[in-house]
Amino acid sequence: MKKAALRWARTATVLAALSYGLVWATTPAQAAPSVSVPIATPGLVSTLLPLYSCNTTYGLSTMKPAKLPKDVRVLVPHNNASKLAVFTDGLGIVRLVAPAQWDCSATVSADGGSSVTIVPPNAVARSGKLLARSKTQEITGYQNGACNGCAVVQACPLFSNARKLASGLPCPTKARLEKVAWVSGSAEEFVDPPGVHGDGNPSGGAYPSYGVLTFSAGYFNSSWLATCVMAPKDQGVCAAVLISFTNLVNGN
Repeated sequence: MKKAALRWARTATVLAALSYGLVWATTPAQAAPSVSVPIATPGLVSTLLPLYSCNTTYGLSTMKPAKLPKDVRVLVPHNNASKLAVFTDGLGIVRLVAPAQWDCSATVSADGGSSVTIVPPNAVARSGKLLARSKTQEITGYQNGACNGCAVVQACPLFSNARKLASGLPCPTKARLEKVAWVSGSAEEFVDPPGVHGDGNPSGGAYPSYGVLTFSAGYFNSSWLATCVMAPKDQGVCAAVLISFTNLVNGN
């Protein structure tokens, strides 16, 4: 993580406005994989953030909380780094950047799948489809563990190789107004505009849902999904959510 974070700090130098958002630009000398960030984001800095272990529900009685570090190094917007933390499940599998004062919960299923949900203090988590007028703010992350079919169904809307494996499984299609940006061979970033129910979990409310979805096919299929929904004044945090989550999936 530290090496990847420092690489991003050196190479990600300019946020250039495009028709629907911004692109994380890199220097020609050492081009890192470009990350399309459809939000106005101040410069990011590599910093240590506290790591909070969420109250976790386990699918097996034999599962016990892991011993986790007190802090981890991630990239965050420089102007609010002191207000952020990293949240994780009890085994430290899914890790998400979020405002330090928010509440979180997590699950680890019997097959190793895990999820983390982070919401403002005293708010109720609203997964799935939101009402168009909903001002829900939420940050979520999920990985499928050993559930091969779960990975295929989750990745179907954005990955053709997942669709080829979906025989006999439900295979959702991409929402027409969802905007997608390629990150790497196994990762796609997306934005679900307000009112659009897409791959974001949740999505369709008054605020856009920014996310990253990954898929790798193999003996065990793997799919990871992160979604960030925040009020306009705080949406810069979503850039840190997407970059740190992608680095986690890539093992950096």
